[in-house]
Amino acid sequence: MHADLRISDCIHVFINGLMMIIKNIEQKSFEWLEMRKKSVTSTDSAVIMLHSPYKTPYKLWLQKLGLEDGEFDNAAMKHGREMEPYALSLFNKQYGCNCIPIVAFHEEHSFMMASIDGYDSEKKIVIEIKCPTSSKLLSDDIPGIYYSQMQHILSVTGLQLCHYVIFYDGIIHHLEVNRNDEYINELIEKEKEFYKCLQELTPPALAEKDYTLASEEWEKIDSKRRIVKQVIRELEEQEKVMKDSLISLAGQMNTVGIETKLTKVVQAGRVDYSVIPELQGVDLTPYRKEPNVFWRLT
Repeated sequence: MHADLRISDCIHVFINGLMMIIKNIEQKSFEWLEMRKKSVTSTDSAVIMLHSPYKTPYKLWLQKLGLEDGEFDNAAMKHGREMEPYALSLFNKQYGCNCIPIVAFHEEHSFMMASIDGYDSEKKIVIEIKCPTSSKLLSDDIPGIYYSQMQHILSVTGLQLCHYVIFYDGIIHHLEVNRNDEYINELIEKEKEFYKCLQELTPPALAEKDYTLASEEWEKIDSKRRIVKQVIRELEEQEKVMKDSLISLAGQMNTVGIETKLTKVVQAGRVDYSVIPELQGVDLTPYRKEPNVFWRLT
């Protein structure tokens, strides 16, 4: 059965009446990296559920769109990557399993992707491996950042149980995490909202951590800017009144003066793509141009 996972580009596996889609993508490959940019992953779920101490949904949104560097690495993460194959091998040996890494997608919500550390197709089990550099994780209290990841995996796979494996100091520590349907329902809704933000290029709500505290020099310049803006607003209001007067005096006719020409202009209305029947349900993302980046002061 495991060999089959390597042969087909796409395999449909039914579990508990639900279907998991397994794709023949090698983890850490270029194709895998590109697929992660277009999907919501188990790692992303912790960010979207506000359990990540490192990243906010807004930061994740920027990184998915390529507007900010999303690559972050440190010694602990490198250690985890290096130790993971040993942890997987030891788990298989100790528990008589034949788990292999796979990349899976949710059947109904195809944007939901899970890079699973280990899946045994015969025993229908999944494992999530952590290889920490300290003993802090050796507790029954599972951090929210990892709990979200495992519930995301259970949602994608349709399974009822995820094996939480901690490999520390050469020893396997093992906890069983049950499926939490109430949590999963909330997780799916929030991931759908985030994915919609990606599709429509609208940012998710910003958190306090998305802002830096302004400097004293920044405040001085901003104070002067607001005064200038108020003067401009008053002048624009005066200019509008004068423009309306000119149009009225012209009697709705094209008029030419010494320095100014008044011309009636008719433009076609903007197309409301949301009401075109042929475009209902069509993903317009491939037809979009590069995002237009600008700064807004409020």
